[in-house]
Amino acid sequence: MAPQSRKRRYNWICNLMPSTFICCDGKVRRKPKPSYACCGTRAYDTQECLCCAGAVRRKTPGSPRCCGTQAYNAQSHVCCRGAIQPRPSDSPACCGTRAYDTQECLCCAGAVRRKTAGSPRCCGTEVYNAQSKICCGRTVQSSLQECCRSQPYAEFQHYMCCRGILRRKPAGFPRCCGTYAYDYQRYTCIGGNMERIPPGSPTNPVK
Repeated sequence: MAPQSRKRRYNWICNLMPSTFICCDGKVRRKPKPSYACCGTRAYDTQECLCCAGAVRRKTPGSPRCCGTQAYNAQSHVCCRGAIQPRPSDSPACCGTRAYDTQECLCCAGAVRRKTAGSPRCCGTEVYNAQSKICCGRTVQSSLQECCRSQPYAEFQHYMCCRGILRRKPAGFPRCCGTYAYDYQRYTCIGGNMERIPPGSPTNPVK
């Protein structure tokens, strides 16, 4: 018998006797109870089991859930990317395949780190206090410095950051023109291009 003909025959049997049989992906299965359902080609009792990614698993006590093809109790465990982990607290979260307490820790680029005092933040895989430190280029630096994209600097009197590029401050009245620094009394910035102001003009009194 051709597969399509066989499938139609199976469906006819299931439709004719729905309280006795159930069709699961082209297979006729017995239906001992109304609570039976399909999991792939298998029939299972939904009161006792779960269908986890095509695998029939017996329900755990508590709050049964699926984690990939496995069943677990969501009251005592968490599912992190297919890995069942013990529930660390009432405020759990996942950091990759690890579970952690969000009140005590941070997930920093896949690494679980204990929170610092103050204002804990992530800097790459490390944690720091944003009230006393800065993160520059995924590296923790002193708050006495500034960050120009990924480059820390502290000589504010001599340097300035222009769109992520560290530039030496020009004499006079320094400003940024795109990624360049200029003295706005001597130059104008138009569309990211600097043009010299003629000496003696009102905006450039230098002769």
